[in-house]
Amino acid sequence: MNNPVVGIVNATLFSIPLWGIIYFGVSIFI
Repeated sequence: MNNPVVGIVNATLFSIPLWGIIYFGVSIFI
């Protein structure tokens, strides 16, 4: 089941926590 919509949803769900961790780390670093 290679559904492009599922891939986009998965990328969004995984990218949000990833950017959250990056922003959290940058805020502490600064």
